[in-house]
Amino acid sequence: MKPIEFPDFLFSSPLAKAIIELERIRSDMGEGTAHPAIFSQLKDLFQLMSNIMSARIEGNRTSIVDAVAGVERADRYGDVQQNDGVQEIVQLQHATAFVDASVSPGTTLTYGLVPDGIPAPDIERASIGQSVEPAFVRRTNCCRSIITPMADRPRGGWDSTTQTAPPITVEVPVLGVGAGPADYEELARYVFALRRQRGLHMTLLHLGVLDDFCRDVADWTKGNTSADSALLRTVAWLEALPVLEAFSGSAERLIVLGSGGVCGLEVDVPASVHDFQVSLVHALHELLDELLVDNIDDFILSSPALGFRSPRWVPHVAVGRPLHRGRGPWEIGRVGVDFGESRIRNRQHFPQLP
Repeated sequence: MKPIEFPDFLFSSPLAKAIIELERIRSDMGEGTAHPAIFSQLKDLFQLMSNIMSARIEGNRTSIVDAVAGVERADRYGDVQQNDGVQEIVQLQHATAFVDASVSPGTTLTYGLVPDGIPAPDIERASIGQSVEPAFVRRTNCCRSIITPMADRPRGGWDSTTQTAPPITVEVPVLGVGAGPADYEELARYVFALRRQRGLHMTLLHLGVLDDFCRDVADWTKGNTSADSALLRTVAWLEALPVLEAFSGSAERLIVLGSGGVCGLEVDVPASVHDFQVSLVHALHELLDELLVDNIDDFILSSPALGFRSPRWVPHVAVGRPLHRGRGPWEIGRVGVDFGESRIRNRQHFPQLP
């Protein structure tokens, strides 16, 4: 077999300029003339193929069939245990989705944005129950974390090397938008990097990384409640939370969330859903009272783990990054949105209690 030959050319040559310009086109394709739904599907397909190739460069030999099936499972069921090769590709998918949703021309790359599992502020956290939840921190570890002293655990989100647990949220999965996939794909007219429908959800309550939440409690109570004690009580509290039954809502417009990096469907939900969300906040108050937290409202609004910025909850489903930053809202015509029963995201990562 003839070896591959690479041309030798000067960096200042026209060829180098053309290569750089082609590379820029990959991240700045604009809207083009293709139908938005087709454009979005093709982009997702090529992004998946690119991630599979990136994994193969690092020695991952997962087949394309297994990779596609694994990504579909992750989109449909969230955090599920898969083999290491598939999980690596799923993580690459989550990372690129996070970058698409969070970074635009002019975005400053800070330490808080780049490290693994450390979310950037104001991405998708506009009100109580709405959390900064980059997709790439929602990853599966094959091992359940074991309770170890809090002092031995690093603060911050998911870290696969130390088995630190990912953020905990109470959410409802989206089962369908409109009459079929085409209705959801029409949103690509307004959204860049439209998220896969099977992975959509609406957050009802964001608790954050359990270790961080428990440290916040310990700090606030000046050690009257230890972090380890708070962890035991909080896990028991989460396990006892009620379940909201499946329901349907509707959406008529897309709104901009946080600092404008994400947009979502503003969902009109039944009064019972609002009541359930309020009950979760009341239950959180009761938990914090048991944990000897005083000035509970101040704690909720100041805890880095909880990350709440306002006591007002706006039901929404984040769907991607707006095509035009700084604009919105956009009227889209009324579409139905069906939700499944509530669940605790990353429940399988609860620590094993003694």
